[in-house]
Amino acid sequence: GDGVVRRMEFLKTLTVSIVSQRRGAYSPYGLHGGGPGATGKNTLTRAGGQIESLPSSAQVTVEPGDMLAIETPGGGAWRATANQGIDISASHDDVICLAHLC
Repeated sequence: GDGVVRRMEFLKTLTVSIVSQRRGAYSPYGLHGGGPGATGKNTLTRAGGQIESLPSSAQVTVEPGDMLAIETPGGGAWRATANQGIDISASHDDVICLAHLC
């Protein structure tokens, strides 16, 4: 699945706290042979143009004109695809159906 990008521009001096997950080395996992999702990231762009990469949990002071971008992780894939070189022609009887999705 696709993640979401949220951008916030600050209008006054503030202390901002962020607590997020799936940043760094731990990607959202896939199921039944599907690949992992993309990790998220948090980036602070200062009004003067300096860019700071923030960890998953951080507290920073921002000034007017600073912008925080929060990129949420993408979800892991369901099942392998043909271009991964894995045989996916087997029966789908082993798939667990969720509500009306099957």
